[in-house]
This record gives sequence, structure tokens and C-alpha cells, in this order.
Amino acid sequence: MKNANTIWLLAGLLALSGVAQAACNANMPITRPDSRYEAVAGATPAGSEVRDKATGLVWQRCVVGKVWNGTTCNGTASYLTWQQALDTVRTATASTAATGASATWRLPNHAELYSLAERACNTPAINTTWFPATPLYSMWSSSPYLNDSDLVWLMDFTYGNGSRNIKTSVNRARLVRSSL
Repeated sequence: MKNANTIWLLAGLLALSGVAQAACNANMPITRPDSRYEAVAGATPAGSEVRDKATGLVWQRCVVGKVWNGTTCNGTASYLTWQQALDTVRTATASTAATGASATWRLPNHAELYSLAERACNTPAINTTWFPATPLYSMWSSSPYLNDSDLVWLMDFTYGNGSRNIKTSVNRARLVRSSL
């Protein structure tokens, strides 16, 4: 039993670091297969943007704070308040414009974030081929919670669940844009 506990502990530590997916249910079909996504031609750096062929949305492959190195996302994911996440959108759009591209990045709405959730896997609940080193826990959406103006919808990629939190808390962010 001690060896089994050690294995689960190591799997948990890897998952928290965004390195490995802990579990996929072999009895469930994969809902976000590799074939659903493609690298966006002309992205800088190459491979840093992913198009979802089902929705037409283009996603930054790495969460804010991490950088695509051609193989994976390196660095540390940023913890941001909701306002800081919105400010990051303006910075990312200005940075893209400086390269001569015309991409307008934005914070995804809750339904768009939910479209990334891999229902058959967890820890993280996302396609890790296309979105490697995705940190667990919540990512901001642009969707306010209708019953309380201090709350915003989040997407938790540990298990692929939606939740809500106050705007002044800190969470992660992944940016999206419409396909060109």
C-alpha cells in the first residue's frame, strides 16, 4: 500500500506543476481529440497559437505568464485579478500589433473556456498535446455572474468544472481571438 500511495502522491505533484495528466477514463470517448486542433500558420513564435477547428477560435497555447518554446510552455503562470487579466488583453493585442499582425486578443467568455474542457480526463481536463503544461485550478472568463456584480465565472481545469469568484481574487488566464 505504501508504494501505491507514493505513486498517487507523485502523480498529484506532477499534475500540480502542469506536467502530466493524471487520469483519463478509458470507458469514455475523448471529447477534445488532437484532430480537433491545428497550429496557426504565421504565429510568432511558431506553434504558439492553436485553432479549434470545431469553434473557429484561436487560442494562445500557453496561459498568461508562460511562453511557448517550440515544444512546451515554459515559465510560471501568472496569478491575476480580473482587472489585471483584462489589462493583459490590451498588452497582448498591442504586442501582436507591433509585429505587424492584426490579432485582437480577449478574455474568453465562460462558454468558450468550457469548450476546451476534456470531459474524459482530469488533472488537467484539457488536451495536453495542444495545451501542454496547463496549470490546474481556475482561469478567468469575461462573463460576469448575473446575480452579483462582484463575481465572475471561472473555468477550473482540474476537473473541467465551472465556478465563480470575486473579481479581486487571483486566478490564471488564457487568451483567445476570433479566427482571421
